[in-house]
Amino acid sequence: MRTRRGALGALVLSIVGGALAAPAAAVPTAGSGDGRIAFVADRDGNPELFVADVASGRSVPLAHDPGRDASPAFSPDGSRVVFASNRAGTDDLWLVNVDGTGLTRLTPGDLPSIDPSFSPDGTRIVFAGLRAGNSDIYVMDVDGRNRQRLTTHPSTDYKPTFSPDGTRIAFTSLRNDNADVYVMDAAGGPATRLTKTLAFDTEAAFSPDGRTIAYTSTIGGSPDIWLMDVDGRNPRQLTSDAAFDAAPAFSPDGTRIVFDSDRDGDEELYLMALTPPFTAVRLTNNDRGDTQAAWGPGSTGAPDPFSAPAPGPGIQAPCGDPATTLVRELFGQPPIVC
Repeated sequence: MRTRRGALGALVLSIVGGALAAPAAAVPTAGSGDGRIAFVADRDGNPELFVADVASGRSVPLAHDPGRDASPAFSPDGSRVVFASNRAGTDDLWLVNVDGTGLTRLTPGDLPSIDPSFSPDGTRIVFAGLRAGNSDIYVMDVDGRNRQRLTTHPSTDYKPTFSPDGTRIAFTSLRNDNADVYVMDAAGGPATRLTKTLAFDTEAAFSPDGRTIAYTSTIGGSPDIWLMDVDGRNPRQLTSDAAFDAAPAFSPDGTRIVFDSDRDGDEELYLMALTPPFTAVRLTNNDRGDTQAAWGPGSTGAPDPFSAPAPGPGIQAPCGDPATTLVRELFGQPPIVC
């Protein structure tokens, strides 16, 4: 196994060289609750975008294309999904309605783009853009116009997300030779480091009330889900399994999270209520990797995406995303391969 510094160098290269080598996900087969989960599934030989109803587990594909899709995120009202794709030959951001209509390309191919996320009012999208071998945080209008660069640090910045009030952006950065969670004003400016350990801290997600941040950390040894106050204080460990737990996302009502885990031998999606005894309930159950869940509200203003017959099973193995690949390497785990 390489040193931590060497592995972090490999992460930078993997982000720049393989932005859309993203893990696939599968359809939740159990669980209850409101809203929908967007995910990427490799059912036809390439990672594609899907959306599933949380209560029923039923899923439908969106925006079918031979290219690779990744990093889905819901609009605040749940009517649209923004995602990354190389379907036009370059790594770009795209927007689609939850019923698969209205597919729109947001970036024109001049800036490889990943990790999109909506602002709370639905008018802007924050994302990571790759230029000159480095990743920085950018923001643009929801139609792709008025693009602005928010960070200019020579280290890699990625995985941005807006706070629920829209005033701040949390993101992961390697600027201290270590992956940590930072926060800055939504207009850019100095960034405040929230996690200050030697662990790999990444994949920040704000709770809907804006008081808590969930994130992935290796501070306890294996990657686990942690919570901290929005100012970085009071970190507490939510999962403590010896397996790989990562990529938390809050439910729209803030009472639960969905996350990835390989605690049963292969990566699946799990649901956990944020009240004692904090029991993890397995949502997916197959022999493929199920990851990259984004949880959004059910929309009453868009056509029903579940009016057509549900597709059958057949999810195939995922490819490893940069963060997952690095954490697995640090702990001697084999990489996820296609």
